Amino acid sequence: MTDFTPSLNDGGGRGVSLAVYLQPVDEGTACTAMPTILRIGSFRFHFYSDEGNEPPHIHVATPDAECKFWLEPVRLARNRGVKPNVVRDIERLIFEHQELLREKYDEYHRH
Repeated sequence: MTDFTPSLNDGGGRGVSLAVYLQPVDEGTACTAMPTILRIGSFRFHFYSDEGNEPPHIHVATPDAECKFWLEPVRLARNRGVKPNVVRDIERLIFEHQELLREKYDEYHRH
């Protein structure tokens, strides 16, 4: 797995990192990009490389679940096991970082 992870601080004392990971598709040498845009605490904000035909959105993985939010307007698109109070925390973080998330989504999917 290839990892590039510059770090920064989001101003609220939380460590934030930007990263792109390349995950092997199979036993061969082929890879598929699964860009990770932000890491805040235990949350990983990412998108999948084959979803460019959907409206702008972000997936958020927690240690044991995942949810998906539309970026404009920000709203929950799907929840797979994330507790409601955690979904609210994630939604707040998406609002805080909406501009960056949208910029990175467009950069990746509209190339």
